[in-house]
Amino acid sequence: MYEQLDRWLEQHSEELIEDLKTLVAFDSVAVPTEGEHPYGDAVAACLDATLALAAKAGMRTRNFGYHAGTIDLTDGEPALGILGHLDVVPAPADGWDTPPFTLTVKHGNAYGRGAIDDKGPTLAVLYAMRAIKELGLPLKHNVRLIAGCCEEIGGADMVYYQQQQAFPPMLFTPDGNFPVINIEKGRLPSYFSAKLPPISDKAGIVSVNAGSVINAVPAEATAVLRGYEPAAVDALTRDAALDGIRWVLTEGKDLTLTAIGAAAHGSTPDKGCNALTALLSVLAKLEGDHEPLRALSRLFPHGDHSGVAAGIACRDEVSGPLTASLDICRLSADGSLEAAMDCRFPVSETADGLAATLRLNAEAEGLACRSDGVEPHYVDSDSHFVQTLLRVYEQQTGLSGECLAIGGGTYVHDTENGVAFGPEFPGEEYHMHAPNEFIPLETLRRCASIYAHAILALCND
Repeated sequence: MYEQLDRWLEQHSEELIEDLKTLVAFDSVAVPTEGEHPYGDAVAACLDATLALAAKAGMRTRNFGYHAGTIDLTDGEPALGILGHLDVVPAPADGWDTPPFTLTVKHGNAYGRGAIDDKGPTLAVLYAMRAIKELGLPLKHNVRLIAGCCEEIGGADMVYYQQQQAFPPMLFTPDGNFPVINIEKGRLPSYFSAKLPPISDKAGIVSVNAGSVINAVPAEATAVLRGYEPAAVDALTRDAALDGIRWVLTEGKDLTLTAIGAAAHGSTPDKGCNALTALLSVLAKLEGDHEPLRALSRLFPHGDHSGVAAGIACRDEVSGPLTASLDICRLSADGSLEAAMDCRFPVSETADGLAATLRLNAEAEGLACRSDGVEPHYVDSDSHFVQTLLRVYEQQTGLSGECLAIGGGTYVHDTENGVAFGPEFPGEEYHMHAPNEFIPLETLRRCASIYAHAILALCND
């Protein structure tokens, strides 16, 4: 039976690529819109095309007001749900070697926006279901593919869907990593503010500018300084001796000091080099009445990725340590200071508890602080569901299966029993959200096979 299944998928691999070309051609960037298509015409058209492929294969489909669509393999309530999405992040032409919305196959890879995130994997699931159906393989319970339409801009599609229909008791998304992601840390984005006094006649910091989004370690941070000797500032940067930081000091009416580090995702700040915390460490040593900047530097010293100085460091065995990264800072000419921190915390903690501790410590430093909390997501690694996915992964790849904990969030973060299962294999990088996004043709075929075997294992008791 299993050899027959893999043979079918191999025989239909070219057809799979042709269908992926159809889906990638839609510039399906979700944009909230009034009217019949809540996320825009292109997303709606992509959903229509996906449901049409399923209907052509004899599967039952349903459109949930263009928020999402469902594809059922058999009759009856599904025991397993598989949650993919058809919307994509924008794809400016700059940086692409091929047209982003024209699937280009070369060197064994398929290039195009959505190839790996998440049109390719969603289509791999559809082909896994189609193979089972056309081969007449036994299935005791129904499986439902849920194709969402706005994962990239917050997931309002699944809020709407769950108002109409409950998720199946088992749920995975092909929008993460293999083997299985069963833990997603909580998030505690936090915001700090203060007011600096006017700059004195002698010297002061005119402005600070660093970061654009809260979930990215800033690669560059700039301060405009007035009344300081260039040699003194240059000496402070040399004395700081911060590995991975390059300094640029520009003279003019005012001095401009720029720290250049390395960007990273906010969930993995140790993989970057934070230009903002480096800059603050130097500004803190300048003479002048800018105590709130010193306070920020004390709470988030350069190289502290775990919230130790802020008093929120913690870890547990299953999900690892808390991560904290000060990623945005704005000091305006009128003395208004605003800063923002990204924080991911383990499953043993709560957002309210950490927020209270952080607020007390920030206020003790003279900074106002507020936090928005998202609790962690955890599915028992010993459950039959997770263990079955791990077993299938090991059987199909010959690799060791283990559960993963991540600081980022996936499409199933707010679900009861959802995990991420592929499509990215360990050690591989597919330029997700970046120019030249791609999926290897072999990865696409392997995913379809793994998903087919997982459906058979989970839906046959």
